[in-house]
Amino acid sequence: HAAGGLLRAPHRAYTDRMGVLSISPSTSVRGDHAMEPSAAALFLGMPASHSLALLVALLVLAMAGMAIAGHRRREREHREHLRAMREREQRLRLSLWASNEIYWQYDLEKRELERTRVEPDRSDDLAVQVDLDKDHQIHEEDLPLVLERLREYVTGATPMFMSEHRILGESGQWQWMRARGRAIARDAAGRVTRIAGTARNVTSIREKERERRIANEVMHNMAESVAVVDAEFRFVAVNPAFTRMSGYEAADVIGKDGSIINSEQQDEAFYLKSRQAMEQQGSWSGEMWQKRKDGRDFLCAVQFNAIVEPGTRTRLYVVVASDITDRRRIEQELRYLANYDTLTNLPNRTLLAERLSRAIVRARRQGSRMGLLFLDLDRFKDINDSLGHATGDRILRAAAQRLQEVVGDKHTVARIGGDEFTVLLEDLASGDDAEHYAQRIIDAFDVPLRLDDRHEIAISPSIGISSFPDHAQVPTDLLKHADTAMYQAKAAGRRTFLRYVDAMDGDIRRRASLI
Repeated sequence: HAAGGLLRAPHRAYTDRMGVLSISPSTSVRGDHAMEPSAAALFLGMPASHSLALLVALLVLAMAGMAIAGHRRREREHREHLRAMREREQRLRLSLWASNEIYWQYDLEKRELERTRVEPDRSDDLAVQVDLDKDHQIHEEDLPLVLERLREYVTGATPMFMSEHRILGESGQWQWMRARGRAIARDAAGRVTRIAGTARNVTSIREKERERRIANEVMHNMAESVAVVDAEFRFVAVNPAFTRMSGYEAADVIGKDGSIINSEQQDEAFYLKSRQAMEQQGSWSGEMWQKRKDGRDFLCAVQFNAIVEPGTRTRLYVVVASDITDRRRIEQELRYLANYDTLTNLPNRTLLAERLSRAIVRARRQGSRMGLLFLDLDRFKDINDSLGHATGDRILRAAAQRLQEVVGDKHTVARIGGDEFTVLLEDLASGDDAEHYAQRIIDAFDVPLRLDDRHEIAISPSIGISSFPDHAQVPTDLLKHADTAMYQAKAAGRRTFLRYVDAMDGDIRRRASLI
């Protein structure tokens, strides 16, 4: 069997003197290889003592081989263990370095702090630096809280020591540290004697958090509406002013498209154009009609600015809006009061001068003619004094409406004060056209003015006419000449019109000198 192979003995069994080995004719030994005849014969033919010695030698060799194999296995396992330990140590170094954390141990009895840092050395390898701090300085404002957290942990009130406090750094500046740790050693009585854990410098994080809190408070306390929308113009965040202005709570609009507050006073093309401008230019400002939750429209001044969400490349838009409905209404009222007569709703002297200047510029550029009619109601002072100012105001409103009906919307009718009106006629073919309009006005006033269902009053105008470019080249002269012609018409008997001529100025000057 030791030689391997199949052995069949055709002879009778041999037995050594001590009865150790006995092989009968039917005994067989199987192995991987057949025993060579000479070896088998030698083995069977040797003395019993030699066979025993050979078996012992083979056994010793087998045990030695097993020992060598075990030693090699243990060496291999030891090498694997060392390699795994080095890998774990390297991962630990890498973790401490990448997380910018410090490993620390604090001896409560000696009050010594041991800190372990991992930083790249000159060969760009991660080197471990250990230092012992026997004078660990904590900011006096934070020290009571740190001691309280430490007391809570060592007494078992909390499962872990956690604290965020300021320490004096190597540069002499106070640094915010966020530390956490657990006990790693206790005395015979079970009291904690040493704590270990990690700490991280969070100064910059706290500064960013502070800035974020300030920005959040500013946003929430702004009088203007502030909304943040994403690249698809869906609401991301809104402030309380947005709710006050639009009536929508944050939960009503977050995640929804901004068109939810679009007004029908502006078409979809306007809103689409503003969005395209924001996408292409990164900003847009203007006035935009919006709709409140209750359906009312309001006008707001809007400023859009693109930003990038911190920590990502996501594009957001900050929308700052102010409700200018009342302001615009007040501005329109002031503009109206500055340019229109509140009694008759006709343009006043200021707006007349502006329109007269533009009309002269157009007429000069186009080579056309224009005329100015200056009207005064005959004996209006007597009517006003006898019937009262309220009736006089009603007469002025009725006269203004009659004038507007006669000359039409193409020409400007203005009230420049008292019972004086003007009519600005543009694009006239000849000077006779102005006289034609003057006659139409006089004929129209032949019909009494209807004040109400029960009262009518008859009143006539006197009209003076001046024209461009015949009589003047500037608005003030044109208006002065028409006024002069009107006074001549009154002197001629009222209820008539006269065109300005140069001789009228001489009459006016002589009359003024006589007075």
